[in-house]
Amino acid sequence: LWVTLLLTLLSGGGLAFVFLKGYDQHPVGYVVYMLSAYTLTAIVLFCIKVLPSRIKEIRERVNRIPLAKRYMTDATFKVKVSLIANLLYNTAFAAFYLGSGIANRSFWMGGIGIYYFLLSALRFPLFKQIHRVDHRDYEKEYRLYRMTGIGMLLLNCSLSLVMGQMLLNDETYSYPGLMIFVVATYTFGALSVAIVHVIRYRKFKSPVLSASRTVQFTAAIVSIMTLETAMLEQFSMGQVEFDDLMKTLTAIGVYLLVLSMSIYMILRANRELKKLRSSSPNT
Repeated sequence: LWVTLLLTLLSGGGLAFVFLKGYDQHPVGYVVYMLSAYTLTAIVLFCIKVLPSRIKEIRERVNRIPLAKRYMTDATFKVKVSLIANLLYNTAFAAFYLGSGIANRSFWMGGIGIYYFLLSALRFPLFKQIHRVDHRDYEKEYRLYRMTGIGMLLLNCSLSLVMGQMLLNDETYSYPGLMIFVVATYTFGALSVAIVHVIRYRKFKSPVLSASRTVQFTAAIVSIMTLETAMLEQFSMGQVEFDDLMKTLTAIGVYLLVLSMSIYMILRANRELKKLRSSSPNT
């Protein structure tokens, strides 16, 4: 354990030194990269060997905490906590982009920050319905589902303006120091969580949860576009035409994907609402 911790500290410090001093192409950098790869292998092997034997013990200790036990056993409560945590996570990222846009007078960064804030705002009406997941009003849920799709469609139009501004004016942003790696961690973490939630919450068959998952996934793929823009600016090899092509293709891909999801949500909600109304005894 102590050897693994020591290797982790050495690798983390070494990587920070390499990137801060610009030694990423220096022989010292290659030594640090090899040490980091060895450390990662050691951590994986440690986890495989030690964690399985500790899982039962950890669960017993966690179950002694009332809120933790409820989180582990109450599916509805677990969904609410997960979604609220993700909302706070995305809101903090939106604040970072908006603040960066104001500080650097960047329309691109500020526009993305506002987009994230508005995207997060789409979830608030959904949270009010989550606590009723055991006593569902499917008609109301599908109305919220449709409203979320319409909101995403409108926001996608505004996102296209921000994308156009970025591409036409060649506006980019370079993160200071190691900040780009923090943003990369957020981006891939958000994408991973979004995919896990899509798989985990399918069993609930809830339009409200489906809408929230879609908003979460949208935030994740937009963050990939912003990360690519920053990485091309920071690590570009001077291939301007290639960089512009990559940014254009990614922007178009994100726009079309969000557009498709929004239209699908609206059409699906209309179809399901029509079924509910036709099967209602009052019609």
